Amino acid sequence: MLTLSKLKYDLKSILRILSLIIGVVIFIFVLFKIGSFVKEVISPTPPASPDVKFGILPELAFPKSVTGKIPTYRIDTLSGRLPTFYHLAKVYTMERPKADLLALDRANNRAKAIGFNKPGRKTADKLYEWKNDAGRTFSLNLLTSDFLLKSDLSTDSAGFIDESSETEAINKATSFLNNLDLLRDDIDTEKTTTYLYSFKNESLVDATSLSNTQAIKVYFFQKDVEDLPVYYPDGRSTMSVLITSDKRRMDISGAEFFYQTPDLNRKTTYSIKTSTEAFEELKKGKAYIASHNPLDLEILIKNLYLGYYIGQEKQDYLMPIYVFEGNNFLAYVSAIRDEWISN
Repeated sequence: MLTLSKLKYDLKSILRILSLIIGVVIFIFVLFKIGSFVKEVISPTPPASPDVKFGILPELAFPKSVTGKIPTYRIDTLSGRLPTFYHLAKVYTMERPKADLLALDRANNRAKAIGFNKPGRKTADKLYEWKNDAGRTFSLNLLTSDFLLKSDLSTDSAGFIDESSETEAINKATSFLNNLDLLRDDIDTEKTTTYLYSFKNESLVDATSLSNTQAIKVYFFQKDVEDLPVYYPDGRSTMSVLITSDKRRMDISGAEFFYQTPDLNRKTTYSIKTSTEAFEELKKGKAYIASHNPLDLEILIKNLYLGYYIGQEKQDYLMPIYVFEGNNFLAYVSAIRDEWISN
């Protein structure tokens, strides 16, 4: 017969056994951790090797830097040091547009959608051009759908005085790309930004405030790739729409659209330089300087990121870059180690 005292005895026995088992498990776990630590000290596990399935990669085709001088640099991050990054990064092939028998029909429809009703003419292989009576020109590549829209920039723009002007300009630019069926799926509309300009000698110069703004340029950006942002020449974007205004309404006065996107299913890994190695290349002038105030004789590096680069020229691969950022300063250094880049 089970008595209360026997039940207590049995429970205590079970608890002692459970405690012993838990103690043994903890001891084995700690012993394993100590063994792993000692093993790593004596014979460290080699870092993961890159796949390098694409072989030797072409050099990134950066444009000419905004300055030919090599400034001096000093690290001025919050920690006082450069951040460190994993030694491997992914490289992707770029998607290639396919030939389309209806490409010219689609191009004519796009031209009509933005006010070009006269037939276009072929200007080069795959390139067509449309003009209208207002002196506007629309040039489009039938294969890639890259395009340029140009107008005579009028210096008598009424300007923008309403605080909602930038939001309205973004909406108009977004609708413009939608009308052309070119608001691609990987364009992140949350990243869309505006820059304010005024006219000087029929050219655009940065405006100091909304009150003296005569044009708003809306820039579109692509979504991050593997949590890394995409960067473009001059730090802005290769996809933009220029908005001007008269006293009644806003108007599309210009646009440029040079678009490329990676094939996220075709990727491999490559070894990348350390942040210190990239900084040394920056100091030696082996970088593309996208933005720089010529009055700054010493550049304070505030931040360093990894990102991907897409230029205006067509490229075969999406490759990582180091992005150095300071006050009014932006520079890119190719991140892939030199032994995997063709000379």
